[in-house]
Amino acid sequence: MNNLIAISLVLLFASCRSQNAVKFRNETDSIEKQAFKILVADSLEGTRLRAIQEKKPEAALKIAKEQRALMQELCNKIGKMDINNIPEAKSFKNVNLNYYKLFLTLKDIDIRDAKLLMDIASNDKANAQKATEILYTLTDKRLNINDRIIQAAKKMSNARASFSKANKIF
Repeated sequence: MNNLIAISLVLLFASCRSQNAVKFRNETDSIEKQAFKILVADSLEGTRLRAIQEKKPEAALKIAKEQRALMQELCNKIGKMDINNIPEAKSFKNVNLNYYKLFLTLKDIDIRDAKLLMDIASNDKANAQKATEILYTLTDKRLNINDRIIQAAKKMSNARASFSKANKIF
């Protein structure tokens, strides 16, 4: 009888841990879908780029700030995710958070970019010249962030695989 109770408790604990792991991974999947929507699917990015193309930096600034705020909300969600002693969850959570923080940095560059374009469009020639010079340096920063995003995406994929393997989620 004691063995039956012990086995039942072990099975119950194992199934709870598995459910927590599945819930955790589902939450990260949901955040990934939301990020895709913010950055690609909802056409905000295309609208932001068209605003720049049409020399409407104020509109581009508004959109970049909106995207940044939405990405910040996702980072906050990740930060609050409960790892419940789930194997590999802490690492997976941290890698996810670092990945999405890079997009925050990219959005900061977009915001700076729009503000500089506003300065360039102003009638102040000295300010416009300085803004133009700074704008060129943002390209290097953007390339660096994009490279870091690619590396972070690889780390996220590896962390996801380790998490899934450790929790037997396939």
